[in-house]
Amino acid sequence: CGRRVSDANAQSTVDGRQSTENPGARPWTVDRGLWTSPAMKQAVRDVNLKNQRVLIRVDFNVPLDAQYNITDDTRIRAALPTINKILKDGGAVILMSHLGRPKEGPTEKYSLKHTVNHLSKLLNVPVSFASDCVGDVATTAAKALKLGEVLLLENLRFHKQEEKGDVDFAKQLSKHACSENSSRS
Repeated sequence: CGRRVSDANAQSTVDGRQSTENPGARPWTVDRGLWTSPAMKQAVRDVNLKNQRVLIRVDFNVPLDAQYNITDDTRIRAALPTINKILKDGGAVILMSHLGRPKEGPTEKYSLKHTVNHLSKLLNVPVSFASDCVGDVATTAAKALKLGEVLLLENLRFHKQEEKGDVDFAKQLSKHACSENSSRS
């Protein structure tokens, strides 16, 4: 579904297969669950994302105090230009991230819900939150997303498959961007 837009730094090599369109190119990679090669890559700034639902892996691994207040939002602010570009183009944004190193699944301390209000203030738009990153809750929230809206998925690391690089988990996540076209706001 849609175009493949990503950051070369976000790739991990899966095997030594070479791209057939350029035998000297770097190996094929899995990028957010999709097989791709460097020749397919485009930067967000180079693509018009009007009417597109865009799934972005962001780094919202920010420090929180005992009351779950963000004490340093540098990492969130670093993602704002990309998010704002997509919104300005007329797209919808689905954000995924991890926070901390939860050992045994969902934990209040590591929930990304603590970042929602702050992100909403920085973007000056409401940010919806899905209490899981996969499954019915996340799928329903992604399908309901309208153009110009932002959805933050719950902490990816609440699922052990995230750190293991599980391809099926990546495919489940990528389906959020492949839902039916976003409704107009």
